[in-house]
Amino acid sequence: MLILKRAASAFALMAVLATGAAQSTTPQAIEVAPGAWMVQGLSALGSSANRNFVSNAGFVATASGVVLIDALGSPELARELQAEIARKTGRRVTHVIVTHYHADHIYGLQVFRDAGATVIAHRDARLYLNPATAQARLQAAQAAATELQAMQEVRSSYGQLLTARVAFSSGQQAYRS
Repeated sequence: MLILKRAASAFALMAVLATGAAQSTTPQAIEVAPGAWMVQGLSALGSSANRNFVSNAGFVATASGVVLIDALGSPELARELQAEIARKTGRRVTHVIVTHYHADHIYGLQVFRDAGATVIAHRDARLYLNPATAQARLQAAQAAATELQAMQEVRSSYGQLLTARVAFSSGQQAYRS
């Protein structure tokens, strides 16, 4: 019960500190209480530029190992988080608590499962543990984010075009904006 209280306290503190933490595309743990850390993703849509590092995670060191809260948005990020946890604690992850099964919180889950961690989650999260399913959904999410970014760039260019002084002609008449 003490572990769960520490985890809940650490996760609550993560939410408070998240607005002021440094932004990076690599998981960097910040100790928020003795034996409890957080990593903060970017406040953005997932993309290849930010490596889909757009969620937060936390972890608590216990006598028997590390309890991780959420597993980040890709296997690559999860492996980096796994290494960061080992650097900070000298211990391995024994349990992963999944708060919800949005892509940015669980696409790294199979890394910890394959390393022997017990996953504590809603039963529907198991659908995401299949690496092929996770990879396909991650690629779809990244494609959607890339498409959205392209649409935003077109919209921005269109706005610049509307505000620029443009001269064009139609037949014999010239028009100026």
